[in-house]
Amino acid sequence: MKIKLFIHICYVFFIKLIYKKYNFYLYYTKIETWFLLKLQ
Repeated sequence: MKIKLFIHICYVFFIKLIYKKYNFYLYYTKIETWFLLKLQ
């Protein structure tokens, strides 16, 4: 049970890390676009 929980935590952490690395630029661009639209 503890091993399963540990694997799950590691898996979730890994997925979040990968997601952040691949989507950080896209996310930043979205925020920048939103700010530019708000300023206009």
